[in-house]
Amino acid sequence: MSGSAHNQNTDAKGNRFNPSGYNLENIEMINHRGESKFIENLVVKFSLSESLYSPTVILSLSIQDSVNFMESFPCIGQETVTIRLKQKEHNTDIEKALELKFFIVEYPTYGRSAQNNHVQVYRIEGISEQAFISSHKKISRSYEYKQTSDIISNILERDCNLTLSKYALGGETKSKIRWNCPYMTPFDAIEHLRSISYDESGAPFYFYQSINGLTQLVSHTSIVNEPVYQTYFDSRQFSSDPNTTTDYIERATRILSCSSNIKLSKIEQSTSGAYTSENYSLDYTTKTYKQNIYTYDPEKTESLEESTTLSDKFVFSNGIDTPVQGAKDFTSAHIEYIPINSGAYLDGVKSTEDSGQLYTDLTEKAIAKLKTYRSLSNNTSHDLRLHGDLQLNPGRVIQLLFPKALDPDILKEYLETDDTDVYDKTLSGKYFIAAVEHTFEGGEYYVNCRVKRDSRANEIE
Repeated sequence: MSGSAHNQNTDAKGNRFNPSGYNLENIEMINHRGESKFIENLVVKFSLSESLYSPTVILSLSIQDSVNFMESFPCIGQETVTIRLKQKEHNTDIEKALELKFFIVEYPTYGRSAQNNHVQVYRIEGISEQAFISSHKKISRSYEYKQTSDIISNILERDCNLTLSKYALGGETKSKIRWNCPYMTPFDAIEHLRSISYDESGAPFYFYQSINGLTQLVSHTSIVNEPVYQTYFDSRQFSSDPNTTTDYIERATRILSCSSNIKLSKIEQSTSGAYTSENYSLDYTTKTYKQNIYTYDPEKTESLEESTTLSDKFVFSNGIDTPVQGAKDFTSAHIEYIPINSGAYLDGVKSTEDSGQLYTDLTEKAIAKLKTYRSLSNNTSHDLRLHGDLQLNPGRVIQLLFPKALDPDILKEYLETDDTDVYDKTLSGKYFIAAVEHTFEGGEYYVNCRVKRDSRANEIE
């Protein structure tokens, strides 16, 4: 494959005339000796994977080698790869660029064709510099009483060589802690803190890297309050004239394929602590044991849409000769036991009203609501295939519109009265992007995108 094969859907100026086009400038590999080679002519396919649940973007490169590159360069597993590409929209001046450097960690597959023994094919995987550094070291130190986000940023800068210009905080952490970090990798320490961090609404944080190069610590509240980036339509036909700007936009916003997991199981959500829970804590200092019952309140929980997924009118028996109850009344559906030590580190901490002195203090205060957010965020998900867009990243909010499952003639009657009523209100609405795989092959760029939501667009009561 020649390098131009990657750019076959763009013109000489880099403008893409097909929504799946991209302009690959180069793929540069540097070996252990500092020697540099541009390998875009050898790369037949590559992908970039990013997720709210991954602290690094993951690179996967497929190479078709007929010039003995692996030996002559040579490749020994201590290489870096830098990818540079651009995306210029059809008939606009909007340009999106990407430049990412990866440290190679594995050559997971290798093979030669039975028909052609002179061509070898192998795949390369790479991760960010911060993830590479983290895997090579352990840290152990103490931190004074401060916000968990401050500790995380300190670890990134001090231990992972991340400049703060490449770090973004979305939402303010209310969680504070005095922390003794045991021996663990920097990223394990960050995940340890992230899991107990929360904002003013009690919402959890996500720690991840995007293909824009930013490493981010972002609250769920910040994500669901983002404006809608783009609206995508599940349609089978096109209505615009071919080769027009309108036709380009229509194609670019079309859902190419979709598989869904509706997840309506209230049993699964209840047992994971979505609606109510009993939380017991044993204080070693005072020798006291207390109970805290948590009940989900949609009015105090930040979500994408205004409507909850739970009906208060659906009730069932709690046993013989007992009144019927709703899901929120079964408080023992999820139970947590938490040990605490209120006598530790009392000096220097003026108030722990919103936070805690120890890791377990934060767990006691926050775990119930964190469980609610995490469970509801897995309420409904779709796996979409869309035309490529470098700004389709985790944390973005998009809107999906699915037509009603009706006979076309009946659907026409809806259009005559209200064109907004042709969409299925159960499936349509806002979703946040949880994970994206950007795939580039043969001049075509697509994204495989997992989207989720925590609420409904239409009222159920």
